[in-house]
Amino acid sequence: MKLININSKKGIINLFTDFILNNFDKTKNTILQVTDFNHFFIVNGITDSDTVLDISKIKDDFISKHQNIFEDAGYDKNISIMDLIKYNDKNIKEESLLDTDFYDSNRNLYHSSVINYEFTNNNIYSAHYDNNLVFEINHDYPIFEKGFYKSPIQITSEFPYGYGLSMGRTLLYYSEYIAHNVLSNNLCDKLNIVISTNKNEDNEQKIIISTDEKYNTNDDITSLILDNFDFDFESFNKKLESYDFCDDIKKPTIGKPWLVKDINSIDLTLI
Repeated sequence: MKLININSKKGIINLFTDFILNNFDKTKNTILQVTDFNHFFIVNGITDSDTVLDISKIKDDFISKHQNIFEDAGYDKNISIMDLIKYNDKNIKEESLLDTDFYDSNRNLYHSSVINYEFTNNNIYSAHYDNNLVFEINHDYPIFEKGFYKSPIQITSEFPYGYGLSMGRTLLYYSEYIAHNVLSNNLCDKLNIVISTNKNEDNEQKIIISTDEKYNTNDDITSLILDNFDFDFESFNKKLESYDFCDDIKKPTIGKPWLVKDINSIDLTLI
């Protein structure tokens, strides 16, 4: 997962997307995307909510609360906005599958080298780990080095920002909750979780686990997870009712309500 620099244009776009999302009922199926077209923002999306938002007012509220980083990133506070959100769309389907890597770190979505990196330049948009640190940079930034790649000219928000709980965010948070418990018990250093909201013919949760562990098989850890986690997404979401989605990008490495170690360490032991 990318760790996004909140002080960059990419950071502003993703933060604004979640700022809009916070205005929707968390129980609604909603996906939003914001694209930067230099002189104006386009807000695209679909939702089964029939409550129409005043996007212009939300934009003004956002700029008022984040004026310093908004202007420091190079945006005009009078920027125009176009609202293309489709409301009351009953055909939108919940996301049922997610594939994510997790690491043995203070925030399992990010490798420790990513967490320890300090953004000192607004032209560096994000950092992620792929055997080494990889950086996404402003398309206009004059740098040519290994480990750097340029962002598209038009910046668009990306998952999980702008995605409601039912559109993959719950699966992401629940996967990290699993990883947080498993990785803290030294079963492996890296965990890939493919998780589904669906169950198989034996009424077991559909989940695929891959690790870097040389001694324990993936089937062993998968069985351990199935035995110890209830996959009660509805109850899990109740813990998130007051969670501010914007904190995903404003406070990415600070503790989250789902990062709890409530599984007995004895139960998470492979014999």
